[in-house]
Amino acid sequence: MQEPRHGSWDFDCRVPELAGGSRQVRRGGFRSAATARAARAELLGQPPQLRAAGTWTLAQWLRQWLTTRTSIRPTTRRRYTEHCEQYLIPELGQVRLNRLDLAHLRAAFSRLGPVVSVWRCT
Repeated sequence: MQEPRHGSWDFDCRVPELAGGSRQVRRGGFRSAATARAARAELLGQPPQLRAAGTWTLAQWLRQWLTTRTSIRPTTRRRYTEHCEQYLIPELGQVRLNRLDLAHLRAAFSRLGPVVSVWRCT
């Protein structure tokens, strides 16, 4: 049996990050070299915010978001961090931001069920 990605094309490149620096991005499974080059060009041609949405996972974004909160109390930061690390990241952390949709959220919150019902919205 042929492997699903056998004979496919990949690309990798470095892309600038929103917060500075850059990161390596790899994508694969393209049917031809031309398709892989076009996908790479499309990624590199996007505005920084859209490019980040296609390269960051929800886990990366949540952790970045937590580090940039400057005007919240320490206890609030601790609770946000606990909720992210214990619930949101295990359920949704691997999903890329540009792929995150309502179906992902509904499924995750359905699995979390009773845990979510005790969260207070303030």
